[in-house]
Amino acid sequence: MSLKAVKNKIKSIDKTRQVTKAMESVSAVKMRKSQASAIGVRPYALSAFKILRSISGSIDATNHPLTLSRPVKHTLLIIISGDKGLAGSYGSTLLKQTYRFMAEKSLTIENTSLICIGKKGYEHLVSYRGFQFKSETPHYQQQLKHPCLHSINRQVQISAKSREQTI
Repeated sequence: MSLKAVKNKIKSIDKTRQVTKAMESVSAVKMRKSQASAIGVRPYALSAFKILRSISGSIDATNHPLTLSRPVKHTLLIIISGDKGLAGSYGSTLLKQTYRFMAEKSLTIENTSLICIGKKGYEHLVSYRGFQFKSETPHYQQQLKHPCLHSINRQVQISAKSREQTI
């Protein structure tokens, strides 16, 4: 190897190191932002649990339509995947667990509907498996906003109340 080739190699390694450092710092900022968001929601979640606990003690849950035991005819799965393939093995592990769950519960394409949030899971399931989707949100761009969550919630409620699906 010539002296010029060695110098070029050193420059190349230094530039790669700089890019890697910049990517790490961007990732760290995104991680801190996500953690702050999750911690900020915690009081609301705790309040919701308290409300549910107080309501469940005051209502006869055995006669409520959502708690009645019934035969399962159709199942609705909610899959939340990433929009980009930058989450390591998250996407592939999610899909493997989905297929494992479906095998354990003897679910087929015919008796399963999906609500898919995220581009990667949606693309895989629609192109390779032929599932029917109740709804999909292939690009949720960092955060799910209230209108999107509200429409998903409405779909889940309608499916549960019609007693056609187990969620």
